[in-house]
Amino acid sequence: MRPDVELQVLFSVYQCHLWRLVSLPAPYGPGDLGEIQAAFKRLLKSGLVDLPADGGDEESQRPGSPEEDIVQLELNDPRAIDFRNALRPWFGNATWSSIKLHQVRQWVFWSIYNADMPPYESLTASQQDVMAGALDLLQKRCGCIFEEGSNPSVKTMRMTLDRANVILRPFTFYLSIFLTNLSLRKWFQYAWSVRFDHYNGLEFLTPMTRHETAKRLANLLIELGWVHHDLDDGNDTEEEKEIAHSLVGKRRKGVIMLSHSNGSYIHAWMLKGYHKMIGRSCFVDPVTFCSWEGEVGVVNLLARHFDWTSNTLWFEDIPNARDPKKAFFLLGGQDSIIRSERVKRYLTSHGVKEGLWFDPVGSHGQALRPETPGHLEILRWIREDRDF
Repeated sequence: MRPDVELQVLFSVYQCHLWRLVSLPAPYGPGDLGEIQAAFKRLLKSGLVDLPADGGDEESQRPGSPEEDIVQLELNDPRAIDFRNALRPWFGNATWSSIKLHQVRQWVFWSIYNADMPPYESLTASQQDVMAGALDLLQKRCGCIFEEGSNPSVKTMRMTLDRANVILRPFTFYLSIFLTNLSLRKWFQYAWSVRFDHYNGLEFLTPMTRHETAKRLANLLIELGWVHHDLDDGNDTEEEKEIAHSLVGKRRKGVIMLSHSNGSYIHAWMLKGYHKMIGRSCFVDPVTFCSWEGEVGVVNLLARHFDWTSNTLWFEDIPNARDPKKAFFLLGGQDSIIRSERVKRYLTSHGVKEGLWFDPVGSHGQALRPETPGHLEILRWIREDRDF
């Protein structure tokens, strides 16, 4: 056998070994139960408000979904129909009538506890109470009572538990990727040491949680002098508090943050934790909106470590989201990663008009290609308010 063939055979065996490793359940356990329950209620309230699809007039009051109560909807209520269709991707887009109570319980249990559901009767009393409450609200929102029983032909998608989808490629393909990544890593190490030698930016190359990532990025912005902000850890001295107070009114209005695709998750974390640091936001093909609809997980790293409570960004989390000078959203109608039409409807129904740029034939990432209409729009938006 030729040496190159032997190498490829050995590498294929190694690939299979790696596939078994990445198919193991995600290494983290359930998140904060209170935060998860709050996020679960928030997603159930999404779409309950009767907001006009085009956002209505500028003066109209939009109460927003969080102010609505979750009440029992009728089966044929358009809001219930739309929500049921939004949930179907979690069950392989099966017809709603084929989705039984057992499959719904599997999905709800995974959403809350990030684990495979044991026999329902073996759950602890507290777990059964949590599940019963969640199922009751879900049935109200769906406008129907879930049919008892199980349907083995319907597969529930649980991204952190399901086996990973892997495509085997030649050894030379991975070798070229490895060498490219190695070169880029060396370049970034050099760039950090030359440009930001006063800040240990290499810590961003190590795995971090949502809160760690956001806090370190916030600290980086402060270290670079791009923005000022109080990172109050409760240990400030009186002198530090006095200095912070003296800076009020003299601080910068925040940085311009531009994110694309998976980068919108970090954008969301910053808005949730340090929104005063972000003066203007530009989202290009954002995956952080409507992520509860089961249209994520195209990348193994994202699928195995997906935390929907952290990664979902709600409209009310974005400061001045209806101001086109402070918030800009770019979507492509032919995006193969996100359901851009639903994201568009979500934004426009909350009053985003001039701040939304939609290209009906645009693909994922097209707006970042130089000299394309989307790219020119991004540059125009960045430059339009130089005094910000």
